[in-house]
Formats: sequence, structure tokens, C-alpha cells
Amino acid sequence: MPDALAEAGLSSPGGNVATLDHNAQGWADISAYLERYRTTLTDISAHGMTNWSGPGAEGFEARMRTLVHQAEQAERSTAAVAARQEQHARTHRMVVEIIIELAVQIAAVLAFYAAASLFPALLAWAQSWLAYLVTTGSRVLQALGKALDALVRFLIRARAWITKVGELTWKSSRFSIGYGRMAIEAARDVVVDLTANLVSRGLTGRQIDPEQLFISAGISGAVGGLVGGLEKSGVTKVLDNAGQPKIGADGLPSFVTFDKQARDLVNSVGTRSAPTPKPAPNPLLRNAQNAHRTARDLGVRGGPLEGPRLLGALTDARNLGRVERIRSSGAAAGVNRARATVADASITLRANESVAAATRKRAVDAASVADLYRAAGNTRRADAGLRDLADARMTAALAESGRAEASRAFARAQVDFDAAVRKAATARNDLGAAVAQTNLAAAREAAWRELVHARALARDQTTIGQQLAFMRANNAWATSFGSPKTWQETLFYDIPKDSFKGLANGAAKSAADWARGSGRPEDIWKDMLLNGATGAIRGGINSVASNTLFPSGGIEETLWKIGSKSLDNHVRWKIENAAYPIR
Repeated sequence: MPDALAEAGLSSPGGNVATLDHNAQGWADISAYLERYRTTLTDISAHGMTNWSGPGAEGFEARMRTLVHQAEQAERSTAAVAARQEQHARTHRMVVEIIIELAVQIAAVLAFYAAASLFPALLAWAQSWLAYLVTTGSRVLQALGKALDALVRFLIRARAWITKVGELTWKSSRFSIGYGRMAIEAARDVVVDLTANLVSRGLTGRQIDPEQLFISAGISGAVGGLVGGLEKSGVTKVLDNAGQPKIGADGLPSFVTFDKQARDLVNSVGTRSAPTPKPAPNPLLRNAQNAHRTARDLGVRGGPLEGPRLLGALTDARNLGRVERIRSSGAAAGVNRARATVADASITLRANESVAAATRKRAVDAASVADLYRAAGNTRRADAGLRDLADARMTAALAESGRAEASRAFARAQVDFDAAVRKAATARNDLGAAVAQTNLAAAREAAWRELVHARALARDQTTIGQQLAFMRANNAWATSFGSPKTWQETLFYDIPKDSFKGLANGAAKSAADWARGSGRPEDIWKDMLLNGATGAIRGGINSVASNTLFPSGGIEETLWKIGSKSLDNHVRWKIENAAYPIR
């Protein structure tokens, strides 16, 4: 027993059951010996006095009667001691067994509670460390990181989906019915009841009755669905500022749910305490978070081997920038030279065009003079004019050839200039890309150094509790936690609601047991009261923990309620067996 208690994390309450049993047997042996001694004395007195009389015989008989009486008293006393010792041993054994069972149940409850309340923090912590480890390039770690990201997205999407389905409502012009909430609560209570019963029975070694198991789950689902549907139903219309019913996009009025009406009513009771301001985040952890976000945006993971690689990339980018800067300067100089060549070719072309025009005019004038002398019949002057015409035409042809060559040179200069301009534009673009690459490499290397420094400071100068608390408040679940319940909501709404559900569940399940022949009709009211009491306690615990230790809605709430229901089932089973052991 002490070993079992130690495994459950508890110390032994003291005493030794085996020793108590041994002592009880010893006292029982003494009692039996005294009984045989008394019987022997009685036989001696009965058979030894037949032929003896007188004062001596009378004295001997009186003494024997005293011894027999004393032996009888001693026998009764030792028998009583033996019975007390045996009863004490049985009680001790039962107490230890109960403690062990409760320890196992409490451990299971705490496991479910931990799974529900630590999911956000632990998964965020695991994500951050996996993001650090996957930089080593291990495919296994990369796959694990992707799987964890997928799990996180699944949990968040599951909660969003459950919330969306829970808002589904059928409306008429007079009332609304929250069938989405009815379905969600029914399904959740079925899962909670089935799992809690299996856990409770499995940990205590009790036999599982499938029929009873599913009847219980069905009743829990029916009661939970009815209560959930009633909460999200309504008959009071929402009014606008003018006091008229507010009409939705479907053309039907909106209704105030019974759940909201009840919570508004109970919150009006007493003084509502001001919300506790959230403590300021640890500056070291905040700096580490900001550095992580900056590095993540730049594609930096912060691994130990990433720094030298980023520094090498920065060096390469700077070297490339220097090369591109030289190439861009050369291309710009080439543009200037090509521009000067175009200008020179243009001047040469204009000069050749002027000469060609002048020679063409001279040839035209010479042709006119020659025609004039020939018409006048002056042969000598006509011959001289023809010679001048031939010379002018040759000069014009040479000038035209020079103009054509100058035109071609100008065209080539323009082509070369355009090519130089394009080359310079390409060089400028390459230089801009090299500068941007250098700036990005410098930013990434600086982000890595800042992340490593900030993370080292945060890891060395904060506790693991502070880190978990910070991660819990600054991760994908941050927006999932709504406002905690007020004490009025817990005391006047959630506790009575779960107490009513317990009463209804207890009555229905007890009646079902009676119908199956495993219960008695006079135990129905006992089950009602017991289930109502434990339901009220469970409802108070769940209400206080909602949006404080776990986000309301989703898988985390289901895990939490499984833990509460498992302990609830075990405690009720113990009480039922002690009060009316029929199960």
C-alpha cells in the first residue's frame, strides 16, 4: 500500500495493515486459549468434587469459581481487543484504498485540466523551440514543426467552427430557436459523459456495461442539448434606437437570447468588480518577441549556424555591389562618349550636306551657262561652259558621296548611342538590385544578431513560468480567450444551471436503471439530489476556469469538462455504494 501511495504522489497515513492483522490474530489466539483454560477449570470443578466435602472442598470450589470467572472475563476482553484490532485493520485498509483511488482519479482530472489549460502555452512554447531547432536542417524536426503548426491551426479552426455552428438559429416572426447550440452541447455532453465514465471505471477496475454507458451518454446529451438550445433561443425582440424591432438581412426580427437575458439580470445584482488590469509584459520577453517577428518577416529563423551564413551572404552582396557600381560607371561613361560621337557625326553631316548643296547649285548654274552659249551659237564659250559643267558635276558627285558617308556615320553613332543607353540602364538596374540585395542581407544579418541577443537575455534573465505566461498571452490563442465570468454569473447562473442539469440527469438515469432492473424507485430522489449537488460544484469550477485557465468553446473546454466529470462520477459512485449499495 505505501508503494502504491508513493506512486500516486501521496504519503502513507501511518500504521501497518499486516501488523494490525497479526496483532488481531494474536489476541484472538489468546482469547481461544483462555476459553480452553476456562473449560478445563469448569471440568475439574464438576468432576473433582464428587467424593470431597468439608471446609477444604468448599474453599477449593470457591477458588475455582473465581478463576473460571476471571478466565471468562479475560477471554471476553481479549476477544473484544481482537475484534477491535481486526476492525481497525479493515478500516485502515479501506481508507488507504480510497486514498489510492482518489489519488488516481485526481491525477486523471489534473491531466485533463492540464491538457485543457496548458494547450495554448505549451503549444506556443513548443512552436517557438521547434522554429529554433528546425534551422539545423533536420527533416524530422521540420516535419514535426509542420505537424505542430497544423495542430495549432486545427484547434483554432475547430473552435471557430464550433462557435459558428453554435450561433445557428431558426427564426420566425415570434421567436427563435438556437438549434446550433443545441447540437453542439448535446454532442459535447455525450463525448464528456462517455469518456468520463470510461476513465472513471477503467481507473477503478469496475466492469463496463455498454448498455448503461450509452444510456447515460444519451441522457446527458439530451439534457445538455435541451438546456443549450434553450439558452440560445429567445422570444424578446431586439429594439433599435427608435424602439422598433431590429430587422435582419433575412427580413426577420432579431431576438435576445434567454442566456443573455439571464446573465444581464444576474450581473445587475450587487456591485460588479472592475476588471483586473493585465500586468505589463516583461520587457525582455517583449523585445525577444519583437525581434522574432522582425526576423520572421525577413525569413530569418535564428539558428546557431545561420549567423555565419548570413554574414557570408552580406559579404557577397557587398562585393557584387562594388562590381555593379564599377560597371554602371563604365556604362555611364560609354553613354557620354557615344553622345559626343553622335554630336560630331551630326556636325560632319551638316557640313557635307552644305557642300553637296553648293556643288549641286554650281552644276545647275554651269548647265544653264552652257545652254545659253550653245543657243547663242558661241561655240568657243559653249565648249568652255561644257567643261565647267563636267567639272561641277564631278565635284557634286564627290560631295554627295561625302554626304552619304557622313549620314551613314551619323546613323551608326545613333545606334551606338542607343546601345550605350540600354547598357547603362541595365547596369543601373543591376546596381539597384545589388544595393537592394545588400540592404536585405544587412537587415537579415542585423535581425539575426538582435534575435540571438534578445533571446539570450530573455532566456537567462526570466523564469520558465514568466516565459510560459508570456507565450500563453501572446500566441494564436490570445484572441480566443474571452472575458472571464463575473462572480454573479458563476453564483447565480452557471451553478444553478449545472445543478438543474445534474438533477435532470440523476432522475433520468436512475429511472433508466430502475427500468433495467438495476435500481430501486426509492433511490431516484437520492440520485437527483446527489447529481444536483455534484453538478453545482462542477459547474462552479468550470465557470471560474472558463476563459481563465482555458478558452471557452472548442476542444480545450471539452477536455476540462471530461476531467471534472471523471472525478464527479467517482465521488458519486463512492457515495452511492456507501449509502445504498445496489450498483
